[in-house]
Amino acid sequence: MPIIGYWIRNFDDKDFLAPQEVAHQLPSDMVDKVVRYLRAGKIYSQYYGSSWCRFSSGCPMGGDELTDGYWIWPTGLIFYVAAYKVALPEVFLEDVLGKSVREKSNEEPDSSLDLWKHWCAENQNLDFRQELIIAHQITHQKVQKETEKDRREKTKALQLKFGISATICLHMGCSKQALKGRVFCGEHLLHTGEEDSLNMYYLKHFQEFLKDFGQKYVADLEYLKEVLEDFAQDMFCKLHLKCDR
Repeated sequence: MPIIGYWIRNFDDKDFLAPQEVAHQLPSDMVDKVVRYLRAGKIYSQYYGSSWCRFSSGCPMGGDELTDGYWIWPTGLIFYVAAYKVALPEVFLEDVLGKSVREKSNEEPDSSLDLWKHWCAENQNLDFRQELIIAHQITHQKVQKETEKDRREKTKALQLKFGISATICLHMGCSKQALKGRVFCGEHLLHTGEEDSLNMYYLKHFQEFLKDFGQKYVADLEYLKEVLEDFAQDMFCKLHLKCDR
């Protein structure tokens, strides 16, 4: 079962497109057909986490997947099609229009992102990719400065809170004095969780880059509002009342 509709996750992601790369490429007369098809999907899987919007600095979106029995897509794909008319694989659009005939199987095939990754690789926007590389380089420099400043401030705060002992920090190769009542100096006591903090810095700047790049694409907000209101009712039925609409 091919999976579609997943987008770029960070600066280093080469598997997926940003929706900005294929925005406003779906023919207008196809948008409503595709939206209705996507909305008609049945729940395939549900996740505790939530995706985030690639156009609005990380605004949270749904965490469920829907299916027509063959294709699988995240609920957020409805938003991207309705608001930004993102292009989708031609072979999927043929199913939307009822042009393909598939043989039914009693066995459910494994889900796979291979088709989507291949399509993403073929539809990259070179201008976007060049700007992405530049933004990554600028962000790296900016993050280094921000984290160094943040580390110095937090280290100083720990030294003021605990005081400095006469013993040497136990971190390998460190010659600084440990904090009082601790075995590490302030800098190495901060090391735990620092990688997660750095990832958050990069994600923040990545989301800002996507938002800035996407400002050239105007969303159809009136149509989107109508679609999402109806879709929310659909999902309530599917999840809570266990009925099909």
